[in-house]
Amino acid sequence: MCTGVTDQSLVAIATNVPSLEELSISQCYQVTDEGVTTVVKRLQRLTFLDISCNDKLTNRTLASISQHCRCLQKLDVSLCSQMSHDALDKLQYHLPHLVSLQSRLVV
Repeated sequence: MCTGVTDQSLVAIATNVPSLEELSISQCYQVTDEGVTTVVKRLQRLTFLDISCNDKLTNRTLASISQHCRCLQKLDVSLCSQMSHDALDKLQYHLPHLVSLQSRLVV
């Protein structure tokens, strides 16, 4: 669990490491849609993203990922209870390079 990571932490990461390709923020309960949206807009080289176990993240996060993460190959949104299967289907349609999508217990 990463209790100290916030939306502002993500902005700092995205600003200072723009070529980052892998990011795991699983169980970062202070991170919201706004933080993830900021990150995916700036880190367009992401190939791996783990945002699992966060009830604050919604379909808005999935929409941002599908719009900005064209290189994404692996995504984990398991245990994100505010996301829907319909939004995941749309995301998969827009991300042709996505080869692994973990979505356990997404309603």
